[in-house]
This record gives sequence, C-alpha cells and structure tokens, in this order.
Amino acid sequence: MLSTVCACSSAPATDESGGKVASVHFAQTIPAGGSVQVVGARTSPADAKYRCVSEFDTCLNADEEGNVAGTVDGLCPSENVPQSDWSFEYSLFDGPGCNTASTAQVTCYGTDDLLTMANPNASVETLAPGPNSNDVACITPAPVERQAFCQASGLLAIREGTTVIGNIGNSGEGGQTQVQSDVHVDGSILSVPTIIFSPPFASVTQDVISGSSFVGASPEMLMVGGMALENQKITLSPVPPLVPFPTTTQGSQPSDEMPVPPTGTDNFYTSLTVRPGTTTTLESGIYLIDALLVEGTLATAPGTRIYVRALSISADASFGSSPAFLAYEGTGSFSIDFEFQGTFVAPNAMVSLESDLFVGSVYAENLIVGFRSTVQCVSQTQIGSESP
Repeated sequence: MLSTVCACSSAPATDESGGKVASVHFAQTIPAGGSVQVVGARTSPADAKYRCVSEFDTCLNADEEGNVAGTVDGLCPSENVPQSDWSFEYSLFDGPGCNTASTAQVTCYGTDDLLTMANPNASVETLAPGPNSNDVACITPAPVERQAFCQASGLLAIREGTTVIGNIGNSGEGGQTQVQSDVHVDGSILSVPTIIFSPPFASVTQDVISGSSFVGASPEMLMVGGMALENQKITLSPVPPLVPFPTTTQGSQPSDEMPVPPTGTDNFYTSLTVRPGTTTTLESGIYLIDALLVEGTLATAPGTRIYVRALSISADASFGSSPAFLAYEGTGSFSIDFEFQGTFVAPNAMVSLESDLFVGSVYAENLIVGFRSTVQCVSQTQIGSESP
C-alpha cells in the first residue's frame, strides 16, 4: 500500500496581534476504518509574544475507504523567532479514536527519506506563512529476502577482530546479534532481532539490515558500503531440515571398513569411528549415525548427507576434497576448530566457529563466530570457486 500525507499551510493568516500563523491540512490513505495520530512540534517553541501554537497532538479517523483528512489551525510558522522547523510523527491505529495500535505492516517516510528509509514514521518540515505542500509516503515494504550462509536462530555473536567473508545472519525474532569491536564483514550482516555494536565499529562492505534496531551505533556511525537499515521486514534463507531416526540399526562399523551403501534402513548405524591416520569413504547416500567420532579422514562422495545424534571431531580431523554435509541433531555445545568445507547444520545446539580453515555454511541455534580469525560463509555450490 502506498499513501501520502500532505502537510499544507493555508494562505497567510494573522493572529490578534498581527503576527502570521499557519494551518496544516493532512490527507492520507490508510487501512479502511483505521485512524492516524499526528504529533507535531517546533524544534524550538516560538516566542511567547506570538499568539500561535508550537505543538499539537491530534487523531484523524479514516472513512470506510481508508481516506483521512483533517486540518490543524493556529500554528507558528517556521520564520517566527526563534526560527525553527517542525517535526511530525505519525502513528497508525486499527479502528477509530487512535486506541488500538495498528497490526498493518505500514511505515511512513518523508519523501527525502524514502531511498534510505531513515526517520520511519516521522518527517521534518519547514512551515512558511504561505502555502506549503510536504508529502509523506506510507508504504507496506516487501520483505527483504536474503541468504546468510552462517546463520543463527537465537544468539549470534561475531567476536573481536574476526573477519567474515560472505553474508552472516540471525533469523530468530527473540534472539540477539552482537557485533564486537574491530569486526570486518566482506558481505552483509542480516538480522531479524536487534544488532548490538561495540566500538570501534565493524566495517561491512555491503549491507547491515535489522528487523528491529541498532544499539550502540546509529546508521551514520557505521562503516557500511551499502545500506544500513533498521526496522525492516527481513526473511533469511531456510535452515536445511533434519531427518527422523528409524528404530532399527545396521550395527557398528570399524574404522577400516566402508559402511554398507544405504538401502532402506541399512543406512542407520549405532556408531562410526574414524581413527587417527585412517580414511573412511562414504558412498553417495544418506547416513544416520547415533555416535560419530572422527579423528582421521572421513571422505564423502558428492550428494552424501550425514545425520548424527552424538558427535566428536578432533582438531586434526579432515573431510576429504568434496564438500561435506553434516547435521548434528543434539543439543550440546560444539566447536568447529578443524578443517571443514561444506555445510554444518545444528539447529538445536550452540556452535563455536573458530577455524580459519572453515569454508561453507553453518546453521545453529546459537552461533559464536571466531576470535581474531577468518571464516568464509558461502553456499555448498560456491565452495572451490569462492574460496582461495
């Protein structure tokens, strides 16, 4: 929906002392049957010698088609001493009388702020004693749909001195995103919840977008190559789903034997152990493993997906040359401090991403990224083409 508010002062009028006054006419289109509260105030009140008003608060009701019209009289023009602009704030309500906050996804901007979407539901205007026409656009923005290949749904913390290559995000409405000092993101920070910044602030080559607000820094304070936007409706890429575990098992597999290629429930194993100095190769397929211990090399064919309930991987472990897909279905904490290329999914766990040798995607409930390290957040198809 797109609507306009016209703030138009009447032809010059005078008060009883001969001073000039202005009146402002508002015309707007909002959801039918609703109402809009307009609060106006001069930045500095006019001198008391003027018999005019320096602030007002009014409620305007929409008709059955959503049209709003109303006039506020007796306002002090901006030229009155001390000279001052007027600020207007707009609040939409469901129903008449400005009693119930609107459930409509509508935000109003001054026309000068439409591109950057700064100053939502507010505008700053100059009221001359002659006619004025100042437009405000009220819009229902389309959701910002982005992909973040390192993504949390609760807490996302990018630790001090960390470099992230690619987009990083937080999809959780009740969560929080923390960006500590001296962070560099060669991509975008995309967060549904509030983003809390610590100085010296992050440098971001593309966009910083929050579905809520910024804390600790205004958009103007951030080093952003693209847009720094608050209060935006944002949708992030979906998390790859987990799979249910069956009740029958294939049995344990020693580290020096290849598991049986998956057919039916034959892909369900009670345990798989890869010992130091050994290599286990999994044929293409889906593997469900109750307990996976990797201390050597676990190589996977393209298209292989591994789902585990209990997981332990040593810092010396590796996963071969093909991108791996590994899903941890547990709820414990897990650290990625080993070389990994591929996709790591842990939607119920806290994951610490600490390895400079990580290239790929990670999805977690809580995600702690780096400490003076560099991680690459890219899709499975980008691995190799994007990584050094």
